[in-house]
Amino acid sequence: MYAFLGHVSAIEALRALSVEKDMPRLAERWPQEARPLPSSEHCIATQKQFRGSEFDLEAFGIASSPIDLLVPSNSSCSRGSSARFHIWSRDIPAQAMVRLGESVFLSGPELTILQLCGSYSKLDPVLDANVAAYWGEKELMHGLGIEGNPAIDNPLRWENAARLIRAAALACEFSGTYRLPAHTGGDASYRLRPLMSCGSLRAIARSLRSTVVENRALRVADLAFDNSGSPMETALALMLTLPVAWGGFGLPKPELNGEIDTSGQRGILADRNEVTPDLLWRKEGIAVEYDSTEKHGRAGMAQLSEDALRSNILTALGYRVLRVTPGVVATIGMIELLARQIAVLLGVELETPDGVQVLRRGKLFAELMPKRR
Repeated sequence: MYAFLGHVSAIEALRALSVEKDMPRLAERWPQEARPLPSSEHCIATQKQFRGSEFDLEAFGIASSPIDLLVPSNSSCSRGSSARFHIWSRDIPAQAMVRLGESVFLSGPELTILQLCGSYSKLDPVLDANVAAYWGEKELMHGLGIEGNPAIDNPLRWENAARLIRAAALACEFSGTYRLPAHTGGDASYRLRPLMSCGSLRAIARSLRSTVVENRALRVADLAFDNSGSPMETALALMLTLPVAWGGFGLPKPELNGEIDTSGQRGILADRNEVTPDLLWRKEGIAVEYDSTEKHGRAGMAQLSEDALRSNILTALGYRVLRVTPGVVATIGMIELLARQIAVLLGVELETPDGVQVLRRGKLFAELMPKRR
């Protein structure tokens, strides 16, 4: 019997296995050509079959329960607390899974993001949460002596947007050089090799041939960034560039950690052959540097000195550099100030959000920022 891991279980395994020493385990991609999952009689598709299996899932970095498994149909699936079955009736795109063992297959990073794009939340919890948020805001306004009613958002539209935002953040992580911890309480890891790129996500999405999942995944690839170096770089870049309708500021997309050749100025204005600012609008000559020990561990003052030196090199080369600290991203108001400063330097005008968009900006901030400081 074969086990095909996906969804949350796949995210955990990809994060756990992608530390440098375990990267070879993610190298054996499957299948060589697009093909469907094996028939139900060859896939683990019941709670009993899963409990009777001898897979050492902890060895793959999976510790949470239930385990997420892909199956070709729901004809034999059973309900229970050990495993959660997800129907994948389409072909598995070529090279979209990883073979972890003789009979264990793991959804690759692109396929995992496709699964997030195709999942749906139950309607009742979404509506309940929206009603609770509305009355909470109403009570707060009453306590502050503010008359009127809160802005009302369409909960399904926000939920659809939020799902793609989460997928875009995960795409930034898997296309970047950091990994969030596989399990609660762990620490993020840095300076790792990317697992994918936005280009490889587009390629696998297009192989699905004009489905809703393909369109959503292509949208995610357009929103996401390659080469993010930390969770905060991802959060800040998305907050600044996501559409205003989703709560972002709608700024043009920068490069993340794009290389600038300084070899011609080495020994004159620079002490290295290249610099890589965190956010770079290359054509406009604008860079944003995020100053934090987040991805530098205990480097402390030495890293702060390195950041200052890099910023000085960029300034000497004619780049306009904005420095960002954790305090700058602590509130929506401060991020808006940063967005206005960047907009002025870019020569663009920020779109004024309406009441619902202001409400979504708060939701987006809650979705991205607090988890990634």
